[in-house]
Amino acid sequence: MPAQAEAIDGRSGDDIWAVGNVPDDVELTKPAALHYDGHSWRLTETPRYRFTDPSLHEPQAGLDEILVSETGGVWATGQHTFSRGDEGNEPDDEAILLRWNGSRWVKKAAPGVALCCVPVASDGAEGLVFGEAQRTAKGKVIGIGRPPYLPGKTGKVTDADRRQRLLLHEIERVPGTRQVWGVGYIGSGGADEKNFHHGVVVTYGSF
Repeated sequence: MPAQAEAIDGRSGDDIWAVGNVPDDVELTKPAALHYDGHSWRLTETPRYRFTDPSLHEPQAGLDEILVSETGGVWATGQHTFSRGDEGNEPDDEAILLRWNGSRWVKKAAPGVALCCVPVASDGAEGLVFGEAQRTAKGKVIGIGRPPYLPGKTGKVTDADRRQRLLLHEIERVPGTRQVWGVGYIGSGGADEKNFHHGVVVTYGSF
């Protein structure tokens, strides 16, 4: 395979996509998307990403999720980032959202949430569901509320428990529906005795 692949998806044995990164001549890496036609892998051209500040340390871009929908729509997500220093005026990371139009990859407006290592699923209507948001087929972004706080080690929700975050490892839509299920954990982080992690299964009904 002519790239470092991070994720793979497809509809059949002769229509498979993989995404990741390859070395770049300006930044460390650039996004890579490959297609398998049943015989060989072909590296497709992806948009270039560049920071305007040339002094940033180790700038790099890559893709880490690929989604092939039931109707053949192909989406890829990733991140354009760099190694951060102590300066306070550094730019934000750039979320990458690409769609295959049948002949090339096209940049799409990202939903305003981090897309690095975030699972993605179809919403059943040519849109996407991420961990914290849904992007409809028309590009409208709908925020997804977090589930209720879980009680920690005391058996009730304390102020410390309200630091907890939901982190999803996988999300999948139930075929033929607009219902998305996810698995991951809720945790309050840190290492003191008040912190905890709970494995969770969550569901979301896309609009």
